[in-house]
Amino acid sequence: MVRKQQFTENFSGAILNDVLRSIQRQGTGGSASMIDDVDEGFEINTGGSGGQWCVDLGDIQHYDQTACFWHFVVRRSSANQWSNAGMGNNMHLSPSDHFCVWQDQAEVTFKRIQTKDGTSQTQTSSTVGQNQNWTNYACRMTSAAMLGWINGNFEVIKTNNLPTKGGNPCIQRGTGTSHTMRIRYMEAYNIE
Repeated sequence: MVRKQQFTENFSGAILNDVLRSIQRQGTGGSASMIDDVDEGFEINTGGSGGQWCVDLGDIQHYDQTACFWHFVVRRSSANQWSNAGMGNNMHLSPSDHFCVWQDQAEVTFKRIQTKDGTSQTQTSSTVGQNQNWTNYACRMTSAAMLGWINGNFEVIKTNNLPTKGGNPCIQRGTGTSHTMRIRYMEAYNIE
């Protein structure tokens, strides 16, 4: 792992930063592009045939999932399905094997942290209800727990099924017809 390596992206301008990649994980159709509106950032749209999309650092995996911090500002801009923002190993694949993500899922009551340790995947809910607002998600990952914040408020300690492989920051949008999510800030760094 590269210690103290920090990545920050503001998702402004006409094109996606060339360090990032957008990739279709499943299905067909959809799009991933910058939005030409003030502070609206980058959008993933599943399209008419429900393609599932991911934006990441090209699966470089130089972040230590047992000693890192990440921060995203995202919103699920359509009412159905789910969106993920977090850190993972092979997040462009389905399914990924080691990850920790904040999940905004329309079918459940509260936003939640979801983790997978290579075998088992579990969720821990916050006290923040599902919505389509811009949300500031943060997580400090350690070998003992995932500590999660929403909009600056501490919400979750998760101690089971923690990822151990290296990862990289990513966002994902679930399948479904014309479902969208937007991101306007991404930051990640290793902690000594």
